[in-house]
Amino acid sequence: MDDYGESQKISHSFNTGPAGAGARVVIHDQGQMPFPDNEGHDVLPSRSTSLAIRRTVIERVDPFGNGSCISEDDVEDNIYAKKFNATYSRQACLNSCHANKQILECGCAEAQFPADADICDIQNSTTAKCLNTLLRKLLSGELNCEVHCPTPCREVIFGTSLSMGEWPSYGYEEILERRVQEREGELHPSKNIFERLNFERVVENVSYKGVNLVADIGGQLGLWIGISVLTCCELLELILLMIRNTFRKMFPANVVHVKPAPP
Repeated sequence: MDDYGESQKISHSFNTGPAGAGARVVIHDQGQMPFPDNEGHDVLPSRSTSLAIRRTVIERVDPFGNGSCISEDDVEDNIYAKKFNATYSRQACLNSCHANKQILECGCAEAQFPADADICDIQNSTTAKCLNTLLRKLLSGELNCEVHCPTPCREVIFGTSLSMGEWPSYGYEEILERRVQEREGELHPSKNIFERLNFERVVENVSYKGVNLVADIGGQLGLWIGISVLTCCELLELILLMIRNTFRKMFPANVVHVKPAPP
């Protein structure tokens, strides 16, 4: 949807593992499948987070019809579209290609893919070896997933810039804690602010078409040589006359002169 207020969506997942604490925030278009492992920002506790967002709509063209970009109607195999009715994205296509290769060669798919297949048992050495082999092929480009996953002809991208600061400050921490306790509430460990929502639209058009090429050739010929359509017709007529005269000289007609009978 082109309405900015309806197309923005924020997805987040909490991270409480040993590597860190907080949430992973992904800002994406409505209907687009989020992939927190590949994109997004970490929002940490005890931090004041400011996030500036810039929404960019890119409309590409495929002037030669060679599949340099793909439209939503041309998408055939997208497991996220089948399961969640998600729109096309290049990352979703790459994941779908990876999942289909796992089903084809390993007979199963990892749990991260919503595929109609059995979940792979990674504790099985044969299965784990097969999955690792496919992962190496994917990273090296041997699966050709990048070839079958072109960029979409229409894409909505959210550019973000993140800034953080300690919150609350050391001098304000006791005051804030006392105010919260007076209200019988809980002290929030973080403060997140989304600010500066900007919009940008990038549209690609074919700048030089076939009709422009023909017009430029005719204009250059008319400028430098003085050739026009009438001149081309006269030149063609001259060539035909020269060919006819040449044939007449090479193959002269036998003319028979008949004298009239005497009276």
